[in-house]
Amino acid sequence: MKRRSASSRSWVLPTVVAVTTSLFTIQAFVLYQLLSAGDSKGGGRNGQQASPSAGDPVAAGGNANVPASSSSTSMVNGILAATERSRTAMTSTDPHRSYAMAYHDSFGMIDNVDDEAWQRARQWARGFRQQPICAIIITQLLRLSPPTTTIETATMNVRGHKKTKTMMKRRSASSRSWVLPTVMAVTTSLFTIQAFVLYRLLSASNAKGGQRNDQLASPSAGDPVAAAGNANVLASSSSSTSMINGILAATERRTAMTSNEHDRSYGMAYHDSFGMIDNVDDEAWQRARQWARGFRQHTKNKPLSYIYLKEFWFYTHYDPYFSCPEQRRIGMVGDGPKWVCNMHRLKGIGERRWKEETAAAAQAQSSAAAASAYDPKKYGCLIYSIGSNGDYTFEDSVYDDIGGPECEIHIFDFSGDFDRASINPQRNMHFHKWGYQGSKDAPKEPFADLQTIVKRLGHEGRVIDLFKIDCEECEWSSYPDFVEYDNIRQVLIEVHHIKNTQLSVDFFDAFKNNNLVMYSKEVNPLGGATLEYSFIRMRPSFLGD
Repeated sequence: MKRRSASSRSWVLPTVVAVTTSLFTIQAFVLYQLLSAGDSKGGGRNGQQASPSAGDPVAAGGNANVPASSSSTSMVNGILAATERSRTAMTSTDPHRSYAMAYHDSFGMIDNVDDEAWQRARQWARGFRQQPICAIIITQLLRLSPPTTTIETATMNVRGHKKTKTMMKRRSASSRSWVLPTVMAVTTSLFTIQAFVLYRLLSASNAKGGQRNDQLASPSAGDPVAAAGNANVLASSSSSTSMINGILAATERRTAMTSNEHDRSYGMAYHDSFGMIDNVDDEAWQRARQWARGFRQHTKNKPLSYIYLKEFWFYTHYDPYFSCPEQRRIGMVGDGPKWVCNMHRLKGIGERRWKEETAAAAQAQSSAAAASAYDPKKYGCLIYSIGSNGDYTFEDSVYDDIGGPECEIHIFDFSGDFDRASINPQRNMHFHKWGYQGSKDAPKEPFADLQTIVKRLGHEGRVIDLFKIDCEECEWSSYPDFVEYDNIRQVLIEVHHIKNTQLSVDFFDAFKNNNLVMYSKEVNPLGGATLEYSFIRMRPSFLGD
């Protein structure tokens, strides 16, 4: 009598788990998109309709005035009017910002991040992949081991003679026969619950419409929204339907609650960061200034202590002394990605620069500069990436994160032909088979220093928004060039092998002395005594110089 092997059905459970996970992921994504759409239709950000310029008052004002201008004079007047209204008034006191999401999610620990920034933080955290997807699948499949085979020896009495017989037994799959039905039952229940919640949330969102941002929670001791929600839930606990309605009402009030502190000001952060940070109020920015100015860079105030221990010197000196409000690891995981501050601000940064420069020129009565039209080759987002080894992970992530080819990206690497222009011509990426060196290094081909590169590409006077450099120790001789170049806004650098001299100290001190503030430090385990650092340039007012 033959028993069908359970191994023939070993694929069932992994398949069910994989399909279930995929369906949950798709349903969660659809839920998020629908709720986001509901929020935008219900009044956008506190009653404002969503528009490409909604995040920046200058862009909004400028866009409204510039198209209506029939001449350069009226165009300049429109920009000036928008600048005066926005930078002087709205940027310093923005009554439309709401802070309820951050306060709610963090149990009250974070109260100075507005809802728009918090939504970006939520989206990033939910979508961040902690390990390659293939590793996740393999790990899960290995946990579902097939039935095991055991060998047993039995003694049998056959017609009065004892015989020993070796028998091979396969563990019965019936011991796990409950797994598949249980998985299916739980899956069905979860799908039912999730569909019900989705229906209720969408119904509530449509019913509330644009009113959700006009409601204010009444003040109360502790957390007024939680108190109101608890009161509603308790009062309506007579039936499951009314209980759900109470929970939804409390959730609506918490989400719609806007900050009563309408006098928050944001001018300091915007000014100090050259417009890269616009969502930190002045009170929090003053604390950031104070912390950065007083932060001690060295163990025992001895810069050369432990310099003979390269890895330990890295660990005990020069830590980040600034916290970027929306810091993202662009490129996900592994070697190649970099931490970038407020990546979302690069979208539309060219037009913002043009409007502010045009307004400033008009105020200075410089008619030639004031009459200039927007030119992306002069004002647009610009990125330099030195050293790639053919890995476009960072550059592709910049394109995906911004949502298009708005940033002009130049990649430099002499070690191979890594040009992808023919493959992805629409991505605005330009490869140059050049090496990078310092201006004081002996000239050699195909190497060039920063000033030479800028001149060759016709980028004189342009702002370099991101300067990424991984050039295998060339940083030690070339750092004065890019650190002292005021038009670089952020430096993302991999530092290799600390030098056992004063050069190590001079290297890091040069960043702070030139107002490049460190906001990220990350060990690269593949490089030994190698670390990744990120800096953002501030005006001298931030460090108090």
